[in-house]
Amino acid sequence: MRPLLLALLAALFAGSAVAEIAPFYYERMQKDAAEALAVEVLNVDQTVKTTSEGTFTALTVKARVRQVERSASGVKPGDVFTIIYSVAEHTAARAGDGKSAHFAKG
Repeated sequence: MRPLLLALLAALFAGSAVAEIAPFYYERMQKDAAEALAVEVLNVDQTVKTTSEGTFTALTVKARVRQVERSASGVKPGDVFTIIYSVAEHTAARAGDGKSAHFAKG
């Protein structure tokens, strides 16, 4: 009976688990990234949706490469590309809810 109860509790809370990694892992991932670029943002399109759970922003960013520190994929200055990402700002506090930087034109 006890294993069944534990399995049910684990299944119940599995969907609400939120993970966070330590800040030094972000620094390591940046240092080890295959691409390190300086870009100029040409355009930003955003769509904002507000619900009872928070505000969710979808962003599409068009950018031009200004400088290449390293590039495994052969990106070079002058190349233009699109970045698509989203930002969730939850009404209730959650682990790992640091503010993400938003792109701005310029």
